[in-house]
Amino acid sequence: MDLGLGESDGADGKGLDAYVDEVFDAVVVATGHYSQPRLPSIKVPEPFRGEVVVVVGCGDSGRDIAMEIRGVAKEVYIVAGSMEAVTPGLSKVLAKHSANLRLRLEVERLCEDGRVAFKDGGGSQP
Repeated sequence: MDLGLGESDGADGKGLDAYVDEVFDAVVVATGHYSQPRLPSIKVPEPFRGEVVVVVGCGDSGRDIAMEIRGVAKEVYIVAGSMEAVTPGLSKVLAKHSANLRLRLEVERLCEDGRVAFKDGGGSQP
């Protein structure tokens, strides 16, 4: 999965003036709703061993999946819709596991060629 990271022009934080392409091995979208619980089909983290993974969603499911995958993956990027969505508990987890667990804000777009563009423009080295 080739991920395009957008860089903000800084004026209003909304405009993107450049993209940095990064390569990820998998993207997990975990944006479930509490009213209709759905269990992710990920049963074991082993298929992600040594991979660079993006988990979209930092709620209970997204956090749990990211933590499971983090144990075997090279790097895991967990994507939050906003900083308000990042709970104090998740902040502690991110700090404790900063060696291979990273936070990104909002997905700008999913590209036809498999790239994912982030709104926050954060960088990474897969």
